[in-house]
Amino acid sequence: MRISGELKIILGAALFALIPVCVLIGKDLSVFSLLFGRLLLASIILFMVTKNRSQLLKIKRKEILKLFLWSQLMLGAMLSFFFSIKLSSIAVSSALLGTQPVIVVILAIFLMKEKLSMRNFIAAVFTLIGIFLITGIEDVTNSAYLLGKLLAIFSSLLLGLNFILQKKYLGAYSGQELVFYSGLSQLPFLIPFVVVYPGQFTVNSAISILILAIVCTVFAYSLIYNGVKEVAAQKIGVLQSVEYILPILLGIFFFGEMPSTLLFTGMIIIIFACLLVGLKPALKKKNV
Repeated sequence: MRISGELKIILGAALFALIPVCVLIGKDLSVFSLLFGRLLLASIILFMVTKNRSQLLKIKRKEILKLFLWSQLMLGAMLSFFFSIKLSSIAVSSALLGTQPVIVVILAIFLMKEKLSMRNFIAAVFTLIGIFLITGIEDVTNSAYLLGKLLAIFSSLLLGLNFILQKKYLGAYSGQELVFYSGLSQLPFLIPFVVVYPGQFTVNSAISILILAIVCTVFAYSLIYNGVKEVAAQKIGVLQSVEYILPILLGIFFFGEMPSTLLFTGMIIIIFACLLVGLKPALKKKNV
């Protein structure tokens, strides 16, 4: 059964909901060690499961610089988000990362030369409103945790650039290849920081690295990068917003939690936005 590009992004983004939880579970390790472990394990797994490994390491010389610079955008985004969580809170960081749908629409217009789709822009705005309702607007608007908030917004910008530039310049590579190449080029930059700021390796941090590597990297990014190639750039940020409603759904179905009116409203708005960008415009009737 063929999975649509929209559904691939939605499934991959849903797995991202585990990232903030894993960062807190693995708090004994430094952010650098946590990220290093995630990327190293993910790269090893992808290399082992790839059938044609020799071909995996044969990159055209003109493509190396593109892959390298693109990979560093993701490294910067991940570091910014991890630090944002530690310096502020999951709610604040997640809410401000939710600015990504609007940022992606703007980047798609200027970098991809896409014509502004009012349907996609309205969906992006709805997504932002839904995320703020879920995460709480009060903590976002007060003056506390300023550095953490700035890092979350910066992470949102870098993520937007990462997905847009992948679609524009790296469409020839599969999602699995892109995850492998990005991890491989990011690891050397983390080594000095891991040596200086190692943190403490515990059972919890090992579990955190395992989940981050397999679920939140190998599966999540492979799905999203493959999906990005198949959809309009303006849709990417909106479709990824499903990661905000997954914790609510898990609470309802597995723990019997009843969401507040604000949470429920935010969830419905985000679902509506995803449906809005996923619906195909009606075909114009041909003149007889």
